[in-house]
Amino acid sequence: MRISISKTGTVVAIAAVAALGAQYASAAPNHGANQVHNNVAPLRNIAYVSSASSTGGTGEVAYSIPTPPRGIYEGSFSANFFPEGTPSAPETFSCFLVKDGTTLRAQSTVSTTYSSGFYAGVNGSNTIKVAAGDTFQLYCGTADGTAWSWGSRPAQVTLTRLDGTVPGVLAATAHKAGSLSVAGSTH
Repeated sequence: MRISISKTGTVVAIAAVAALGAQYASAAPNHGANQVHNNVAPLRNIAYVSSASSTGGTGEVAYSIPTPPRGIYEGSFSANFFPEGTPSAPETFSCFLVKDGTTLRAQSTVSTTYSSGFYAGVNGSNTIKVAAGDTFQLYCGTADGTAWSWGSRPAQVTLTRLDGTVPGVLAATAHKAGSLSVAGSTH
């Protein structure tokens, strides 16, 4: 009896699926984020996402961010603006994340020189510790106080709960003379 290669491959594939099925036959899905299954605690990395509902503003606009429960978070924001400006008079847009109205946590600025084409985007992030009573705001707008509008992405802030942080130290490293090449020149 001759068995062709394609039939042999099919038989092997069916045997492999059967072996995998037997291996995971007693597995059960975890249907809830707060359930403990097989003595494994749920993941705490939960994202709190807030978005601006306005279409734009004039000058600098402040948005209050709902404060999540106490803990360590990765705070980030993203937005883009409808382009404004000219080569001789660029327009500068900025967003910045602030804690308690005074402490800067993340900031991003972009300038445009044309009133059409690509949206001017800003993105920023930082690790944030949230304690009882903390408040957070996102400020967005123009540097010169002019009117502006969102592009395809109004401001969105994401506070993602982390399991914790492990502090470390960044140490400066010496670079060897002549080993760095920038735009064809050696430094």
